[in-house]
This record gives sequence, C-alpha cells and structure tokens, in this order.
Amino acid sequence: MKKITDTEQIRAANRKQIIAALRAHGPLARVELCEITGLSPATVTAITSDLFSIGFLKESSTTPEGHQGRGRPKVNIDLNSEAAFVIGILPSVNQLEFVLGDLKGNLRETHKVAIQLDRLDEQQFITLVIDGINDFLAFTGIDRNRLSAIGIAMQGPVDSDAGVITWSPALSITNVQICQPLEDRFNVPVGIANDSDIVALALRHLNNYSHDINLVSIVLGQGVGMGALINGQLYSGSRGAAGEFGHVKFNLEGPQCRCGARGCIEAYCSDYALYRDASTIMHLPSSDNHRPTAAQMQAIIDELDSGNEALQRIFEQAGRVLGLGIANLVTVLDPERVIITGAGVHGFPYMEQSLKRAMSESLLPNHSTDMVESYSWQEDLKATGVIQLSLERGD
Repeated sequence: MKKITDTEQIRAANRKQIIAALRAHGPLARVELCEITGLSPATVTAITSDLFSIGFLKESSTTPEGHQGRGRPKVNIDLNSEAAFVIGILPSVNQLEFVLGDLKGNLRETHKVAIQLDRLDEQQFITLVIDGINDFLAFTGIDRNRLSAIGIAMQGPVDSDAGVITWSPALSITNVQICQPLEDRFNVPVGIANDSDIVALALRHLNNYSHDINLVSIVLGQGVGMGALINGQLYSGSRGAAGEFGHVKFNLEGPQCRCGARGCIEAYCSDYALYRDASTIMHLPSSDNHRPTAAQMQAIIDELDSGNEALQRIFEQAGRVLGLGIANLVTVLDPERVIITGAGVHGFPYMEQSLKRAMSESLLPNHSTDMVESYSWQEDLKATGVIQLSLERGD
C-alpha cells in the first residue's frame, strides 16, 4: 500500500476545508474562501483549480444590485451538485432505507424496502445491501462512476474505525463487518456511525447550530440515544460504544430496561417505558411493550393535553431522570448546547420543567440550563445526517 506523505495529508485536509466552506456558505469568491478557511490565496487557487479540473466546481456569476452593465460582474465559485453523489443506508427494524445525496448535501431521493432483517445471516444481509445499492442506482439513474461514498446509520453500537456493526436491535447477528465488503464491491470509501450520532451531525449543519463546536443531541423515541460532537468531530469512543446515554444507570433497583439491566435512563424516558407506566393508570390497546406505535404514543399525548394529572406525574418523573442524566453529561463534557429531539420529543413539554429543575439542583455554578433546548423531530434528520457522514468520507 502506498504511504501517504505529510504534504498529501495537508493538501487533503485543505481540500476538505474548501469543500466544507462552499457547502456551508454557498457560492463564494476566492478571497472569501481565504477569509473563511484561513488558507493562503496560493493554496486556495491551487486547490480550486484541481477541483475545477475534475468538475467539482463551477463559476457562479452574480450581478450586484444596481449594476448597470459597466464593469465585470462578481464571479463566485460554487460546488457542482451534479458532479458526484453519495448513498446513505439506514437499516431499522423490518426496514432497509436508501437515500441519495448530491455534492452539496441535498437529499435527492429516498427508497424504503420492507424486510425482516432479523431473519438474515451475515452473508444474506451483506448481499441484500449490495443488491439494494445497485437497484437504487438504477432507480435514480445515477452512473456508478459518480458515486463517491457510502454511509451507514445503524441502530445500536458500531465500531466506526473497523467498519463493524457490533450489535443492533434490527439484526439477529452481531459483529458484522459491513464496510469492507461494500468498499470492495463499489470501490468508494464507506463510513458507519450510530444513528443517534448522525442526528448530531445533521443538527450541526443547520444554520442555527453551525457554529457549535461541542454539541450533544439526545434522541427520544423507541429508545434514548445520544450523539456528541467534540471539537466538531463525532465522538464514538475506542470501541464505537460511546454515547449509550440511554443505558446510563439512574437506579440499580429501578424498572427493567430492554437491554436486560435495571434502572437505565431509557427505562424511564423511552416510548416503551412511558407506555408501560401510562398503561397502569389508563386503558391502552395491547402493544409490543418495546415498540409502541406512533398512534399509541399520540393517544398518551392527547390524554396529557386533556389534563390527566397522574399521567403528567409520570412524565415529570421521566423529565427528572433525564435532567439528572444531562446534568452529568454537562459536568463531564461542557457542551455549548444540548438538543433534545427524536420522535418522542412531542412529550418533552411535559418533562421540561422537572428536567430543568433537576439540572439546576445538580449543575455547578458555571453551567446553566439555558443550553438545553428541544428541536422538532423531522424524519429526514437521519437521512441528512447519513448524507453528511458519506460526504465527509468522500471529500
């Protein structure tokens, strides 16, 4: 294998900086690229020339307001969104989803396949993913030569460095080497991250969070997930298992979590935990206790809205548990912001007051509950995140 020199590494890092700046800010003049990236004019000129030669950049002329035709209009540089594409893969319980993103990070197409993934062995799963990518490329009409990277957002812990799915509730198999077979088949880089991690990645690319270098996202829903950006980079730990916030223990004698242990934060705050507790005080349809449907959870929210005080106390307890857990995170990581989102965030208003009260009782004086806010869940957040993961691998 050819050894990469320091000069090549520096040039690759500078190239990533320029592409990221154009992706974040849109068309820019070369002098603006220098200001944003801190790179010299000579470096910017050299790298943008290379990117023009492979079709990644195009010129974007803009006419200043009031321009009457005299003088040269300003010429900006912009990414050519059609030059390259990435594919994101989102396996989940009984479903395999494929998403297509362009060079600018736009979500261009999605396709979902209903299939019971937990019935597949390792080779069957890998073959299914490979065939799915080929079918998706054919469906979208994208030439395989314009595929620049692939990203995978996986439920459960992964080893991002080794490209391995350690464990997932969507699968019955463990320690699946998924990235290498895809790299061998499609000859492009392949990245993998936990699906809660890629939510943090997606949030960072929203304008209101783009300046947050240290950011934590808490994802409420069927479980309780967490993604952390430390110094702008996803943090997954030495074994890919960092961020299992939902399985931090609140009370060792507490309710049983679906992981088998007792007293996990998830056992108080997830959809299945809230549904379990709500069923003790109100009539609810029978459900798979670990996977209540969106309609079943909405019935609980409707009852909360009607003023059911006993039900509100259940959510207040969940808020307190969540608040104490977040206070510990803040004490250890000192993030600029903690964003609570996920499909379960619609119940957050009934948790917020007790959450912030618990945080206030636990935080050091130099921290504040103001850093915590909620973000309305959008289904395409995970799609956006896995596209960003793919782009970072392919740039």
